[in-house]
Amino acid sequence: MVAVATPIVHGTPAVLWPVIFTDYVLAMTHQIIPTAAYPFFWRQSWVYSTGSWLLLMPFGAGVGVAGGAFGWPTQRRLAGTVSGLALSLLLAYSIVGWWAVAQTWQGIPV
Repeated sequence: MVAVATPIVHGTPAVLWPVIFTDYVLAMTHQIIPTAAYPFFWRQSWVYSTGSWLLLMPFGAGVGVAGGAFGWPTQRRLAGTVSGLALSLLLAYSIVGWWAVAQTWQGIPV
C-alpha cells in the first residue's frame, strides 16, 4: 500500500510509474547485495527508502499464508480469504520483480 501511495503523494506522473516500480526492486536488491547497481544520482531519495521496504513484502505474505493454513480447520472462509490475499501479494511481488529484470537487463539500469 505504501509503495503505491508514495508516488501519488509526491505527485509523480503516471507515465513514470513503471520506472518507479523498477527502481523499488533495484533498491531492494541493493539492500541485499550492497555492490549491486542502483541509480542514486538521478532518482529521488524517497524512491530508495520506499523500495527498501519491499523486502518485507514476501515475509508478510508468508505469514498471511501460514495464518490462513492454521486457521483453515475452524474458519474456512476467513482463512481462504487471508491466504488468497497473501498469495495475490506474492504474485504481484513476483510480477514486479520480473518486470524489473526485463527493464534493466538483469539488474543493470538502462
